[in-house]
Amino acid sequence: MIFVPAPSPPTISVITPSFRQLEWLKLCAASVADQEGVTVEHVVQDAGTGGELEAWAASRPGLRLFVEPDQGMYDAINRGLLLARGAICAYLN
Repeated sequence: MIFVPAPSPPTISVITPSFRQLEWLKLCAASVADQEGVTVEHVVQDAGTGGELEAWAASRPGLRLFVEPDQGMYDAINRGLLLARGAICAYLN
């Protein structure tokens, strides 16, 4: 019998646009982090919420925070997609 290892699952990138919604973002990040059996990269594209969000994000493994001005939610999602490294991309708002 020949042993063929199972292929590793692809990395999934989840992009979340954010602006002044830290309490909701915490729930969103917890949901993404709860996924099992997959490798997940969580990209948060923030328009400048401030230091509290940045300090919180630094404590979250697997979360990549990018802070820069944008032209709204859809611009933030597109910016996040450009930064995503996963084979599969989605956004969670």
